[in-house]
Amino acid sequence: MKTALSFSGGTFVSTKDELGYGEVLEDFKNAKTIRIVTFNLSKDTKDDQLFERLQALESDVDIQLITNIPSRFEWYSSSKTGEYLKKTAGTNINAYLKKLNPDDFNANMIPFFNFNNHAKIVGTENIVYIGSANFSNESSKNYETGIIVKDKDFITNLYKLFFNVLKDNSIPYFKDDYNQLRLFTISILSRLNNHYERIIDTLFLRRDGVEFFIGQETRFTKDDQWELLHDLHELSGITGLIDNIENDDNELEEIIEKISDLCYKIDPDNIIDLIGVDSTFDQYVSYDFENTYWDCFAEYNSLATEDMLEHYTEIATGEANEILEDLCNEVENDVYAIKISLESTIEILKEILLSLKELSLHVVNEDIDNTRT
Repeated sequence: MKTALSFSGGTFVSTKDELGYGEVLEDFKNAKTIRIVTFNLSKDTKDDQLFERLQALESDVDIQLITNIPSRFEWYSSSKTGEYLKKTAGTNINAYLKKLNPDDFNANMIPFFNFNNHAKIVGTENIVYIGSANFSNESSKNYETGIIVKDKDFITNLYKLFFNVLKDNSIPYFKDDYNQLRLFTISILSRLNNHYERIIDTLFLRRDGVEFFIGQETRFTKDDQWELLHDLHELSGITGLIDNIENDDNELEEIIEKISDLCYKIDPDNIIDLIGVDSTFDQYVSYDFENTYWDCFAEYNSLATEDMLEHYTEIATGEANEILEDLCNEVENDVYAIKISLESTIEILKEILLSLKELSLHVVNEDIDNTRT
């Protein structure tokens, strides 16, 4: 999907150790409409200029905010960080839910979550900033660039053709008691779907609706591997989220028990073992032909005189290719197992979401009945 809009009256800004969108924040006091799209937010509200301004606005201001809830770290499965992630899978989501609670704003604040968003926009009906900066305290310390636009026709079209489309594909803030588990499930499902598509695109060929392992031509990278490992470790925390739900309503017990059973059916450790450090899959993704070739050639270095160089080059090339071929044969069953396990996990997460929707509908209907009585 691509959206292209022309504008006039724009100004390029670059910043370091300050906010590039300060002029937009200044216009908040004149605004009746505020639109914000960001990849992340500061978890804390302390010294957060954006949220200080938002919370100071009056009730007649229309604020709509779309954010991702990122969570990316460098870690190894055996490290303390890896163990920490297992125990704190919902920490970011809980912090975002607390910070974005509409009840804490005088203005009409409507938050949304989009787990594929990486765009950054903040604006009013009069002025908009579009750039690289997230609207967090951490981003103010970085080198950031963007444009300030005061073209009102452009701003109107931007909100209509981009913001509203993104909003329609986003998840609204929930007001029931199962926010953390629900948003966690939506977030992890979105990411696992992306990983699954990446695996299909880079490790398989499709023929007549059937996937066949590519083998030597993969474009699956170490970064892909580490991101998938991270998300699988985070997925391990889903049972803790369902265990933390307190329920005083006997009518909900059956649904909650069903969700709990589904959560405990998920087995991320199976995929982690298949793709983790020192696994056959890890060796396959890490394979580097050039390094392997030189390792093989080193055995013949003393024999590779000028007249024999081509001969031993061919031998080393053949050995490097043979190592890769053996590795492909060893990893093939694991690749299919990873694919099948991911498919199964994704289906279970979809079932959990359906049950959570049923749970939320019950809560909403109960609230309506209580209001009527």
